[in-house]
Amino acid sequence: MWIKLSGYQLELPNKNLIFTAKRIDIEDSLRDEKILGSKKTDVENWPRWSEVKKIKEISEGFKHRQRLQPFPNEAHSRKTPAWMTQRLVEPDNENWLVNYELSLTDVVGYVDAVGELLYWLKSNRMF
Repeated sequence: MWIKLSGYQLELPNKNLIFTAKRIDIEDSLRDEKILGSKKTDVENWPRWSEVKKIKEISEGFKHRQRLQPFPNEAHSRKTPAWMTQRLVEPDNENWLVNYELSLTDVVGYVDAVGELLYWLKSNRMF
């Protein structure tokens, strides 16, 4: 999204390359009216953004935690930000070590959410 809206710039305003930047830095850059003008966007306003955040949680679990959900706050040091211990998928599950149990229906729903996000961006002339 950043590459398209910024006119194919590969660097964010903070000079980080888009390919290695933190997600929060990308989202902040997308909200920056000084840079993007009328193309600025806050994807968090999209009605299904919570599902996109679940996709992020799942992918982080597969990349960093051997397919496990975030560990509870008690398993972290005091310096760990609270958001790192928040479970969006099965938020009421209090077990320390919990695998993601994804059904085909879950996966199809997440893919649909991403498709709808891209359609929403296009319909709002962001792409």
